[in-house]
Amino acid sequence: MDIVVDVKKAQNKFRAAKDQIPLALSHTFNRLVYEIAVGDGGTGVLRKETDRRLDKGAERFTLSGFQYRKSTKKDLVAEAIADFTGGRLATNGIYKSGGGERKREYLRTILNGGTVKPVGNRQTLIEPVTKNIKLNKHGNLLPKKFSKLRAQASTAGAARPGGDPVLAGTKNKPRLKIATRGKKKGQPVGKAAKYFWGSPKNKAKTDKNYGLWERVGRSQKNPYGTGIKKIITGGRKSRQQKRMVKGREISEKYFLRNYNRQFLKSFAMAMRTSHQRARVIDSFNERRKS
Repeated sequence: MDIVVDVKKAQNKFRAAKDQIPLALSHTFNRLVYEIAVGDGGTGVLRKETDRRLDKGAERFTLSGFQYRKSTKKDLVAEAIADFTGGRLATNGIYKSGGGERKREYLRTILNGGTVKPVGNRQTLIEPVTKNIKLNKHGNLLPKKFSKLRAQASTAGAARPGGDPVLAGTKNKPRLKIATRGKKKGQPVGKAAKYFWGSPKNKAKTDKNYGLWERVGRSQKNPYGTGIKKIITGGRKSRQQKRMVKGREISEKYFLRNYNRQFLKSFAMAMRTSHQRARVIDSFNERRKS
């Protein structure tokens, strides 16, 4: 948002107290952008609205992206900021530029809508199939859980030397047993890996079918299970998202609605500091004379 205040006009209106106008304005701006972005106990206007608009609420990491930059009486510019880098934050919410990696880039599309792209070095999006996988209370798949599942998955069609399928364990650490008797003597026996990454052999190799699959009903009799189900789609390079939070409009409306109220409080504060300063100077001058 862009709010312009005529400082000279305000100074002329208050005349005798005109020297305190910049301090009152700076305090007003700082208080309002704080209430918009952060708020006492994290109850800032933008944080509350984002938490309300997102299904199952927003992650703490997402809400902490709303920060602010203070003004001074010599630089009357205060800002409410949405940070997309995900860098280390000051505990009081005052903005500090994060690192180069844009870990909170998704907040941009929440506020503006547009194209969602993979973060970091990934080439494709990670999209959980919500009915087939357990997510956290906010409906998100945390990176740690994805990494764990991905590590357990073999690559679709992977084979051991000699053409034997990978059974049990993972591709890197297979826990195979070699049958010592019966019809499968000398052959590997066991269950196939619970998960595999790629496209199933009986399905078209499309972005929709590419991802992490779970083998259902594995047993010694059916080492590859009786069926499969997809738990994560990993083939799409981007997707479109509608605008979910009207951050600029919400911020401007709150600022204009509360400006007069806050300015009166800030002006009273500025006058109190002015009177205290005047009394200290008078007392000093009297002691100097004596």
